[in-house]
Amino acid sequence: MNTRSLPHSNTPCDIQVEADAYLPWSGGSRTYYHNLYSRLVDNYGCNVIVNTTHCDGEAAFDELWTTSRLHITRHDQRLPDWGWKRAPLLAKKTIRALASSSYNAPAAMHCGDLFPQAFAGSTIRRLTGTPLLIFVHGDEISQTEGRKLQPHIRNLIYRTADALVAANTYAYRELSRILGSTERLTLITPGVDLDSFYPAPAPSWLKSKYHLGNGPILATVGRLVRKKGHDTILSCLPQVVKEFPTLRYLIVGDGPERSRLQELTASLGLTEQVVFTGNVPHEQLGDYYRAADIFCMVNQMDATGDVETFGMVFLEANATGKPVIGGRSGGTSQSILDGETGFLCEPEQPAQAASYILLLLRDVALRERIGKAGFQRVRQDFDWNSRAAQLFEIHNRMVRTLRRPYRRGVFS
Repeated sequence: MNTRSLPHSNTPCDIQVEADAYLPWSGGSRTYYHNLYSRLVDNYGCNVIVNTTHCDGEAAFDELWTTSRLHITRHDQRLPDWGWKRAPLLAKKTIRALASSSYNAPAAMHCGDLFPQAFAGSTIRRLTGTPLLIFVHGDEISQTEGRKLQPHIRNLIYRTADALVAANTYAYRELSRILGSTERLTLITPGVDLDSFYPAPAPSWLKSKYHLGNGPILATVGRLVRKKGHDTILSCLPQVVKEFPTLRYLIVGDGPERSRLQELTASLGLTEQVVFTGNVPHEQLGDYYRAADIFCMVNQMDATGDVETFGMVFLEANATGKPVIGGRSGGTSQSILDGETGFLCEPEQPAQAASYILLLLRDVALRERIGKAGFQRVRQDFDWNSRAAQLFEIHNRMVRTLRRPYRRGVFS
C-alpha cells in the first residue's frame, strides 16, 4: 500500500466521487479525475472516496494508490448505453450511491458522468441536501441532444448542481446555453503529468517488442471507437507507404471497433505496417508516445453525437516533443494550435490527413520545430497542480456557502 506523507488541510474536505470509470480504465476523463483527486489528497490533505466500476488491472492500480485518505471502491460494470432499458441498473446504482453517502457522510458529492452518477447525485442532493458538484465534458450533451426526454432530465440534473465544472470550452459554452448563465460554472481544462510525459529517445524495448525497425512511426492512442477516426488514418496510409514503405503505425488501445479496423487494415494490404497493441499499462504510455515520430488521431463526431470535446492525448504527445495531427471537430482547437503545435484537418478526409503526414515525414526540421512548440506550451499552460487548486477552492466555497455542518467520514 502507498504510504505517502500527506499534509493536513485547515479546512475539512471529505469528498465522495461517483465516476462511471476511473483509472486504470483508458480515456481522457479517467486520467482527468485521477490527476485532480490524487492532488487534492497530496496537496491539501483531503479525504476522498471514489466509487467506480470494475476494469482490468484494477487490483495493482488500487493497491498502489490507496492511502488513508484516498479509497477506491469498485462495483458492477459500466452501463453500455443510456437507453431506457437500463433503468433498473440506473436505480440500482443510485441506491448504492445513496447508501454510500449515508454511510460516509461526505461534505459534498462530486459526480463525473451524467448517467447514472450525476442522476444519483442530484437525487441525493434533493433528499439530503448534500452539496453537489458535477463535471461536464460535453459529449454527454451532444449525445443526449437529439433524444426525446433525455435533454429535459439532463438539464434538470445540471440545474440541481451547486457547482458545475466544464472540462473544456465546448462544454462551458453548451452549459451556458442550457442554464442561461455562467454563475455556477467553472472551466478547468485538463493538465499533463510531466513526470510521465516528457521528451526522450524512442525506447528500444518497445521497438524490439513490436519489430518496428528503423522506419518512421505513427501512433494513435485512444479507445477504438468511431469518434477517434482510426479509419481515416488507415485509409490514408496506402498513399503514405508509397513514399515511406518502412513506416509503421501503432494503434494503442482497445474497444468495440477493433475487429472492423483489423478487417479494414487487411483489405488495404497494411497488415505489415499496422500494429494493434491493445490496452497498455498506464505507466508505460509515455514510452508509446516517445516511440512515435508523429501522433495522429483525426477525430470526428459519430452517428450518436459522441464527439472529442478536448483531446488530452494531443497534449500528452506534445509533452513528449511530438507534432500532432487531429480532426477539426468538437473541442480539439483548444488542445491543438493549428500550424503551431500540430495540424487540424477535416474529419473523414484521408487525402488531407495524408498530406499533413507526408509534410511532416519529409521535413525533419519542421517536425522538431512543431514538437518543441508543443512541448513548451504544455510546460507553460497545462500544470495539474493549478487545476487541483481550482477544484479545491470551488469545493470549499460550495460547502461554506451552503453552511452544511461538516461531519468527518468513516474513512478519515
